[in-house]
Amino acid sequence: MIPSDRLTEIVLEELGELATDEWRVLEALAAAEPLHVDRLMELSSPEAVISLGRRRVILDCSPDAGEIRSAHPLYPAVVRSRVSGATLGLLRRQLLADALGQHSGTRLMRRFMAAVDGDLPRFGGELAGLDSALLTESAREALALPDLVLAERLARAAVDAGSDVPAHLVLLEATRWLGRPERCQGIVTEAARRATGDVDRARLAVAWALTLGCGLHRLDEAAAELRRTAAAVGPDRAQPLLRAAEGVLAYLRGDPDHALHHSSCVLASTPQDEPADPLATATLAAGRALTGQTGEALATVAAGRSLLSEHPATGESLQARMVLMHAEVLALHLGGRLDELERRTAEFHRQCLRVPEWPGDAVASLYCGWAAVARGQWRTAIRWLTEADAGLARTDPAGLRELCRALLVTGRAMIGDTAGATDGQPDTCRLSADGGALFLPYTMLASASVEAAEGRIAEAGRLLRDGAALAARQGQTAVEALLLHHGLRFGLATQVSRRLRELARLLDAPLVEDFAAHAEAVAAADGVRLDAVSHRFRQCGALLAAADAALEAAGVHDRQGARRAAAESRTKAVALARECGLADTPALDPMALPTLTSREEEVASLATHGLSNQDIADKLVVSVRTVEAHLSHVYTKFGITSRTELVAALALASPARKERVQPRNGHRLLGP
Repeated sequence: MIPSDRLTEIVLEELGELATDEWRVLEALAAAEPLHVDRLMELSSPEAVISLGRRRVILDCSPDAGEIRSAHPLYPAVVRSRVSGATLGLLRRQLLADALGQHSGTRLMRRFMAAVDGDLPRFGGELAGLDSALLTESAREALALPDLVLAERLARAAVDAGSDVPAHLVLLEATRWLGRPERCQGIVTEAARRATGDVDRARLAVAWALTLGCGLHRLDEAAAELRRTAAAVGPDRAQPLLRAAEGVLAYLRGDPDHALHHSSCVLASTPQDEPADPLATATLAAGRALTGQTGEALATVAAGRSLLSEHPATGESLQARMVLMHAEVLALHLGGRLDELERRTAEFHRQCLRVPEWPGDAVASLYCGWAAVARGQWRTAIRWLTEADAGLARTDPAGLRELCRALLVTGRAMIGDTAGATDGQPDTCRLSADGGALFLPYTMLASASVEAAEGRIAEAGRLLRDGAALAARQGQTAVEALLLHHGLRFGLATQVSRRLRELARLLDAPLVEDFAAHAEAVAAADGVRLDAVSHRFRQCGALLAAADAALEAAGVHDRQGARRAAAESRTKAVALARECGLADTPALDPMALPTLTSREEEVASLATHGLSNQDIADKLVVSVRTVEAHLSHVYTKFGITSRTELVAALALASPARKERVQPRNGHRLLGP
């Protein structure tokens, strides 16, 4: 903001007479506020800071941190209008130099950027002449935050100041993650002329390969780049970097066996603290998760996070973080640790909100959606996935949009939104090896879900089996298990139960054991086992799977004439489905609870209000035996045995009752 002459006069009149040191305080804050009180005193004097504080010209904006700002946003604007650009530039250079020298001035630099962007037509002058090594180190710190805009600008300034490959690597990563992968080739070409050793050349090749593979979906070119560089460099530290990147490309192709092979070889053959370690560890974690080694995968995720905390500013750090997150999400899901999955994804989302906007925001929304998918809370999942899809449509440097679209289409089909599902339906015929096949099984699941939603169950089953077979061929056994369990929705229990049992024996994935038990119980038409499976799913938080098993148990009990058991299972199924947010979808149609006669409903309602059988009989002018008979019929229809359960059953049968059913003694049983 540039204040008018009249406004400037008014503000200066309000400020009154200022000593030279007091004016210096306001100049410093105009250059980059807030500033630490100690720094302000160094630039002016303690007396000036105290005087301005007493007059309420400056304020403590964070007393614990000791930071000071102007008392009104017009003060710095007016000061900037009265101070020469050279004076402000000198102050900013001095403040930035201090921050860079301390290696801890990221917040100050971000404020400085905001001030520069608001007041000057271009950025760069204040950084001219600063030490290139310090600029590079600060760019790395900004990338680790991540503050991509700050990292890009500092890295560009470092390059202009004469920094070699390290600054170019930060510039490459920031540019890719800002959604501009097409600009990266020019940066690589420029940096290659300054490379002085094999490690520099390897790091540039890895950065460009990740850009090609993740950002531009050109995996064949990425692999060729790694091969060319491997043939040109020596066998020392450069080769492990290239091999770690080969592992990432194998992971993107949906080939966890080769991803595991490359990453394991790197970690086994290199000393500790090698530059290849974070990327190799992340890929190892992902490979273990994809192959159902959930315990080992989570241990590797922890090791990878530890490496990144020790070396947060490596060129490949953001890629490693994304791969680690994917590994953790899949491992927690298949491990049946759904509460922890929900906590971790929510924590990741909160972390992203604490830093400037970046593509990780969309990725965090995607994984929050996945956590809801794991529970079967499809409406919640759709909200998260819709937000993620919008972000990934703008920039997708980690190559995750295909997964997001597949889950989103599956969710829309699950809630009966066939129009929305069909509009977003992915192309299952796209089997481009160069584009990567990591998420193709999920894409085939999405198409199967659309077919089922439109009533073509046989075609849905065929697509689902093809998707599971593809996952098996790729070695993604964990993903295969997820798809096979979906097959129960399409009547494939007999066809998938044996393979699920094999996977349950092979994998360290507790949820797959429940999948296998579910399929076997459906195939055997065993209502008791289905009730037990439903209980296990409910305990781990897989709510919709628990509802499915309970509904299937109700059907079996009905066919066997066990009316009370059927009613109990059906009541549980309805409660679980509603907990998933599916109360108004076609999924609940077969779960309709039994209807009560008007007299049964009247008796049941009075009972939930705390009236005794005699009280009810007197009120309705009937015999106590008649009241007992009506209640017995109600209990049988709902599969319950007590008045406490009756309150919940009636609330399920008529959700509106939740807010009006209360016991006579005034203690609320249901409702807000």
